[in-house]
Amino acid sequence: MQKPLELIFKNFEDRNGVVEGVVREKLAKLEQVCPKLTSCHVVIEQFQNSKHNHHSYSIHIVVTFPPHHEVVIIRDPHKGEVQEKLLTTQVRDAFIAARRQVQEIMDKHQGRIKVHENGDVEAEEGAEEELEAVE
Repeated sequence: MQKPLELIFKNFEDRNGVVEGVVREKLAKLEQVCPKLTSCHVVIEQFQNSKHNHHSYSIHIVVTFPPHHEVVIIRDPHKGEVQEKLLTTQVRDAFIAARRQVQEIMDKHQGRIKVHENGDVEAEEGAEEELEAVE
């Protein structure tokens, strides 16, 4: 990656580094799909749910890569919702969504996906298996 990972935690600290470790692990897998990533900006914000004494998290990921592509993943909690998933699971899910979008853009750019006039998308044989192998 041309620029170092930008990782920001708002309203909490990742004291044991577990969340940062998951972010770095998933970013490495994303770089396997797209080795020419330019930048990755991740913001994880904690919200306090006063009624239930639980925390909710907002996860924003912005990934850029050549020629001028930007993939934005936003996972915001619904108002008042208590999130049942662990934060690390939520981060993994957000990066999986980012990887799928990056892969789709790369497939279109490399001609591995055909877009028909009616908007239907058709992948070449083997393209889907390549993505699953990386996961």
